Amino acid sequence: MINYEYQGDKRRYLPDFFVKYEDGSRMIVEVGQKKMKETGLDKAKIDSAKAFCESKGWKFQLLTEDYFRKIDDDAELEEFIFTTG
Repeated sequence: MINYEYQGDKRRYLPDFFVKYEDGSRMIVEVGQKKMKETGLDKAKIDSAKAFCESKGWKFQLLTEDYFRKIDDDAELEEFIFTTG
């Protein structure tokens, strides 16, 4: 859980995915619309996740509709999954 504040209220956020690589590095992945980065509660969540990852030396990835529009078939999807991070 990631703790953060939004409009003076304390909140908790559970990211969509937590990835731990064999080399010990880690990444948090959030899946959502690109408008999540723009305003409001979703932006506060994304910003807090980025800050959390930065403080731990982890990566953060927001996968939006722009990423998924690039995928034309299952072969590209498989390649995409293994190269996105």
